[in-house]
Amino acid sequence: MEKNIYSKITKDHVDIAKYLFKGLTISEIAQKMCCSKSNVSYKMSALFSKYKVKNRFQFVVSVFSEILDKNKLLIDEKNLELAKLEVKLEKLQKTTQKLIKHENNKENYDYWKQEIIKQL
Repeated sequence: MEKNIYSKITKDHVDIAKYLFKGLTISEIAQKMCCSKSNVSYKMSALFSKYKVKNRFQFVVSVFSEILDKNKLLIDEKNLELAKLEVKLEKLQKTTQKLIKHENNKENYDYWKQEIIKQL
């Protein structure tokens, strides 16, 4: 189904992204990742390049936009599923009403009962 938001980046890039969202500086990120500041800067540049952004702010906005777009897609899919279920429910309700209407007529009753079972 949907890919993880970080699927297009490496584990180091994911770590850097998380630290950027926390507001850490390059020095703090380097310390946390046990590497040099230049290494972090290089990886940040590669990360920004993959997202086609030039700075931290653009990166954060880009990732948030991606998250929002994916969530909107999920919401749209769920709304479509819900609409299909509502149609199915309406059909089931109509069939149930017919079943109740024919409860005294064994032949019709059995027919509508089978129709309900098919719809389930």
